[in-house]
Amino acid sequence: MTTPLTAAQLDPLAALAPALGDASATSAHHMDNSRQMTGSKESNSSAIDSTSCEGRPSDPMSGPGTLRVELLTMVAIVIVAGAIAAMWGGWGAGLLVWTIGPIALVVNPVMWAGFSRVRDREDVLQARHDAGEKPRRTPSKWW
Repeated sequence: MTTPLTAAQLDPLAALAPALGDASATSAHHMDNSRQMTGSKESNSSAIDSTSCEGRPSDPMSGPGTLRVELLTMVAIVIVAGAIAAMWGGWGAGLLVWTIGPIALVVNPVMWAGFSRVRDREDVLQARHDAGEKPRRTPSKWW
C-alpha cells in the first residue's frame, strides 16, 4: 500500500516560497475578477475612498474585472489599428503604429491610474471577504 504524496513532496519549492519573496505564499490576497462590486454605491464609494489615493470613484459599482476589460480593450485597439494601418498604408505604417502605440500606452497616466483602480477595488473586495461577506461571482470568469 502506498501513501499519498504531500504537497511539499509534489512541489519542493513551495516551502521556499516565503523566503523567495512570493507574496501569495504569505498573504491571502487573491486576484478578484468580479465584474460588479458588492454593496451599495455609497458603501462602495466610502470603502474605495478609504483605500484609494485618488478619492471617491465616479462609478463605484464597476468591479476589477470590468476595469481590466477596459484596459485590455485599449491594448486591442492599438493592435487592430496597427493591422489596419499595415493593410492601407503598407508594412511601414503598421510597424509605426505598433511601435508608437505601445509606447503611448506605457507613458499614458490613465493606464497606470487604471491599474491603481483595479488594485483598490481588489483590496476592498478582499477586506469584505476577510470580514466574512459572501462575494458575488459572475458566470464569466475568463477575464
